[in-house]
Amino acid sequence: MLRKIIKLFHERKAISLFDLLIHFKIDEKAIEGMLNILIKKGYLQKLNNQCITRNSNVCKTCPFERQNDIYLWIEKN
Repeated sequence: MLRKIIKLFHERKAISLFDLLIHFKIDEKAIEGMLNILIKKGYLQKLNNQCITRNSNVCKTCPFERQNDIYLWIEKN
């Protein structure tokens, strides 16, 4: 599964957590564990996009909350 994730990042470079969940159809905690491995190895960087409403009461119930977590592939030389 980790190789499939890496392959997808080579194709897209940046992917939201939400898109990864839809693409691989696996548990959120499982995919986050694999992403954390890639972060620790220096291959990924997690970016948090801020919601344009900036209203914490709205964001807690927002169906797009998981789309705010974007993972960026880091090209190593």
